[in-house]
Amino acid sequence: MFRIGPEAYVAIAIIIILLWPFLFIESMPIMVWIILVINLALFIFTYRFCSAKGCTYTEGLTIIAAPNLSGCANVTIIYLPIFLIAIYLLTVWYAILGIRRGKTFTEERWIILVNKHYNRLQYK
Repeated sequence: MFRIGPEAYVAIAIIIILLWPFLFIESMPIMVWIILVINLALFIFTYRFCSAKGCTYTEGLTIIAAPNLSGCANVTIIYLPIFLIAIYLLTVWYAILGIRRGKTFTEERWIILVNKHYNRLQYK
């Protein structure tokens, strides 16, 4: 039987995060490309600021996604990408705060967030 792991849901969430501007391609074709560049820069900025030595951003998202798998791909595909997008928005906030407080602040917040979900995975 084919099993969909947390990595697949992380990939789906990242694709949605990066490509959502294309929803508006017919109404604002030029603005889509401008928003796409800004969105990509924001994602790279968040990725770089939140990645710590022991846990990169995508590894952390995978750890966060793992305890939230429902066992049924049809159900999980509905809520898990939305949950991961909410985590992304939270980490964007951490990264913005990290501009003033330093990268170590952002890394610490990221590790705390990942550890909370890792502990949930251990007790599942």
